[in-house]
Amino acid sequence: MNSFLGYRKPVKPRVEKNLCCGCGQCIRFCAFNAITLVEGKAVIDEEKCRNCRKCINFCNQLAII
Repeated sequence: MNSFLGYRKPVKPRVEKNLCCGCGQCIRFCAFNAITLVEGKAVIDEEKCRNCRKCINFCNQLAII
C-alpha cells in the first residue's frame, strides 16, 4: 500500500552557479543533451533531464547537486 505522506517527487539536479567553472565535464556525460553552457556556466534543461544524475557524479567542482 502506498502512503501519500511517504511519497516524494524526485528532485532533478541543479547547478550551483558560484561553484561551476564552466569546464563542460557534465555536458560530455549527459546522455540526454540536457546541459548547455550559458555565459560560461552549466544550465540544465529540466524538460530534457531524465534524472539519471550522472552529471552529479562527474562534476569535479561539486557544482551540481
